[in-house]
Amino acid sequence: MKVNFISTINQKAKKGEPFFFFVDFEKKKPRVYSEQEAINKGVFFDINGKSNFTTPRDVFTQNKVKIHALAYEQYKAAFDRVQYFLNKGDSYLVNLTFPTKIELQSSLMDFLSSKSPLSFACKRKIFELFS
Repeated sequence: MKVNFISTINQKAKKGEPFFFFVDFEKKKPRVYSEQEAINKGVFFDINGKSNFTTPRDVFTQNKVKIHALAYEQYKAAFDRVQYFLNKGDSYLVNLTFPTKIELQSSLMDFLSSKSPLSFACKRKIFELFS
């Protein structure tokens, strides 16, 4: 990771300044922002009710949301494979995730700012993280 990234986190923590950070899987583009810096960069987040924007909406009742989940058989096969390796003691890194297509009748920001218990980060209208 870049030294600047770590020193920025240390500086913000020493000041007691709230910040948001995320690190890409390859650790090549770590990012850290104050709430205002995130907004200025087009990064919006809502994690456990802490967010840098306010747009209260309830898209689950106002709009239709269609989620194209992975077929159960595909998920089960992947899950069983993970279990196999975990049982062998191979647990250095476990990440059982899948891309999921979501169709909305609202904007992405309206969906993400709904009252649903979701965590997300969105950068310049590119959906990066969802849990």
